[in-house]
Amino acid sequence: MKIWHSYLIYTSVALLTGGTESIQVEEPPGLKVFENGTVNDIVLDCPFVLEEGDSAGLVIKWFHLTNPVAVYQWIPSGSAPQATGILEGRVDLEYQVSQDNYHRHRALRILQPTTELTGQYTCSISSFNDEKLYKQNLIIYSEPQEVKVWTEQRDEQEVTVVCEVNHVFPQPRLYLLQVSPAAESVVLSDGKKVITQSQGTYNLLMERTMSDHDLAGATVFQCVVTIPDTQVQVIAATKYHPTKTGGSAAHSAVSVVAGIALLVLWRV
Repeated sequence: MKIWHSYLIYTSVALLTGGTESIQVEEPPGLKVFENGTVNDIVLDCPFVLEEGDSAGLVIKWFHLTNPVAVYQWIPSGSAPQATGILEGRVDLEYQVSQDNYHRHRALRILQPTTELTGQYTCSISSFNDEKLYKQNLIIYSEPQEVKVWTEQRDEQEVTVVCEVNHVFPQPRLYLLQVSPAAESVVLSDGKKVITQSQGTYNLLMERTMSDHDLAGATVFQCVVTIPDTQVQVIAATKYHPTKTGGSAAHSAVSVVAGIALLVLWRV
């Protein structure tokens, strides 16, 4: 009896919705990564499949981040592509990813992409019978112009390690590492961190104070900067010689201009 009841429910739903879902997304969510200023255009596709004869009311919309207002819209039945908001004037509205009438303008061809266009883009494919969403993450990064690390003796028998990173986008991850001759590298947690923004980029300053008595001789401190979801990594280092009896300590500082480990395009 329960089986027959379930069958009746399924049959009723199928009659109301037209049976199986009419829109199928072809690919898993994507990720595209580019360095700022290295490409002239980027294409974000919205791959989907329609069941034959079930394209009535088809509308393609693109959204950026959590903004509920679409930044792109195309109605195959008669409305030309339109770009608004952050993409106004930044999209090639004549671009065709396919010759099919229901797929022709589904994709975004973004012209001269810059860092402010970074973020998650959601493509909405909707008809009278169904709706599907497809997500593309776009990262347009800018490497730090400079990474510096140095030590300061502000109190006797203590050392403060300072790491400074300027003009990077998006917000990076910043680590201070202690590299001692007698031990493996240790990440120095609980450091004081200050984050500011200027001209659309991030500046970070991190410092950590340690006692000379906790250091086993000459110690190298590293400042490691990474950008999430990219292979960008920049490292700067300084060597510190603790003094157990007070007085001044010898130290050196090294600054590194960004330029290590680039990934021009990575898609998952």
